[in-house]
Amino acid sequence: MGWFSDILREYPEFLIETERLAVLDAENIKRKKEHTKRQIEGITNPKSPQFIAFKEVLWRQQNGKIDTIIYCASCELAMAALPSSPNEKLVCSKCNFIAPFRPEEIERLAQSLETKSLSL
Repeated sequence: MGWFSDILREYPEFLIETERLAVLDAENIKRKKEHTKRQIEGITNPKSPQFIAFKEVLWRQQNGKIDTIIYCASCELAMAALPSSPNEKLVCSKCNFIAPFRPEEIERLAQSLETKSLSL
């Protein structure tokens, strides 16, 4: 571990960035827990009846179809793919919540939600 300690002494910014990333990760875990608490099993969201809570985010139903735009459960703002991320994550621009699925999964989840809402 001596060589690693030497690197840290030469590049203190690395240690600062590592600590900053750990704090951001802890904040994201906290936000995910808050979103999970808000998620409603019964499929509707009493805070905003036009939204449906599913998979820790909000979905909007229009003309019997589930819209493929997802919304943050806290802010109710549309979430967008983070372009600089190699794995493309869906992020809320206001609170930085990260959706627990990737953009290419939206279509499949919307169809799954449509099926689920029709069976209620």
